[in-house]
Amino acid sequence: MFEFLTLEGAARYHDAATALARRYRAFLPLEFREVRHEALVAHFESELRRVLEFIGADWNPAVVDFAERARLRPGPPSDLQLVRGLNAEGIGQWRRYEPHLAPARALLDPWVAHFGYTP
Repeated sequence: MFEFLTLEGAARYHDAATALARRYRAFLPLEFREVRHEALVAHFESELRRVLEFIGADWNPAVVDFAERARLRPGPPSDLQLVRGLNAEGIGQWRRYEPHLAPARALLDPWVAHFGYTP
């Protein structure tokens, strides 16, 4: 996507898309459930049960074994992440790039605060 050619463009796109989603939530009678990646990593089964209940799907123990099933079938290169399973490796990794985020911080910091993260 054109917006992701620069860091500033990606930050503007994220800001606009997230602001639009907030407006829709304020005006449309939609139910939604936000799931934090950290919560899913820490409490995978209980979080996933709540998500499935929210969308009206029955619990299936096979959902826990998604990584093993991904290993058993050929798939695209993106499946390399799936076969590793859900893990905490990515949590906080953005901090390694923090100095490079300076041009985008003015747009991103309000969302960091909104979603309860600390810069």
